Amino acid sequence: HLHRGGMLLCCCSSEDAAPKIVIAADAAAGEEQEERPVEDAPPEPCAPPPPPCDDDDDPEPKRFTVMLRRDSPLDAVGLRLEAFRSARLFVAGLESPETSAVGRYNAAAPEGRRIRPGDYITAIDGQMHLLEMRQFSLGDAFELTIQRPRLFNATVLNRGRQLGLEVKFDDEGASLSIAAVHDNGAAKAACPDLRASDRIVSVNGVTGSSRRLLAELGSSDSPVLTFSRCE
Repeated sequence: HLHRGGMLLCCCSSEDAAPKIVIAADAAAGEEQEERPVEDAPPEPCAPPPPPCDDDDDPEPKRFTVMLRRDSPLDAVGLRLEAFRSARLFVAGLESPETSAVGRYNAAAPEGRRIRPGDYITAIDGQMHLLEMRQFSLGDAFELTIQRPRLFNATVLNRGRQLGLEVKFDDEGASLSIAAVHDNGAAKAACPDLRASDRIVSVNGVTGSSRRLLAELGSSDSPVLTFSRCE
C-alpha cells in the first residue's frame, strides 16, 4: 500500500498532516483510486542519543554538526524537510541557496561538510524529538547534527507477488518513506534487511518528486530501487 500523507516541512509548516489515500501497488500512474482512511502508526519514541560526531579533521564525515545563523527572523533557513512521525528529518531539498542560512553556510564550508539533499538531521540544538526539533525555525542561531545517508540498491522481481510495502509520501516530497515491510512481499525477498523508516529515493534511476517515484514504481514489473537509511 502507498499512503499519501505524513508531513513535509519548510521549517515552519503546520502540525496538520495531509489527507491520506491508499493506492494499490500495481495501479497505473495517474489512475484514480478509491479513498479510505488509514490508521496512523504510533509516533516513534524519542531517538536514543546518536554516536559521537566524526573527527573535525575528517574531510568526508558521516556525521557532523553545523552552526547556522540568520541575520533576522525573516531570513529563510533554506531547508525543505520531510518527516513522517519520525525522530529524524530528511532533507528533501535546499531553497534560496544565495540568501538562506544554509546557503551561506554551504558557500563557506568545505565540500565534505556541506548540507546536501538526501541528508538526515538527527538533532537540533541537542533536541532529538520531532516536535522539539521543529521549533528551530524560530531561532537566529542553531546547531544541526547532520547524518549522511547509507544508500543501497535492490532489483525487485514481482513474479505475481505484491510489492509488500506500506509507503507514506508527500506530494511535494522527494522520497517514499517505508512505514511497514511485509514478510511475504517481493521487496522483502529482494532485500531481506529492508526495514520500516528506510526511504525509496530512486526508482529505475528516476529521482525527484515523490509523485515521479510513485509513477515509475507503478509502471515497472521489476523495478531497481535505491533505498536510503539513517544509521
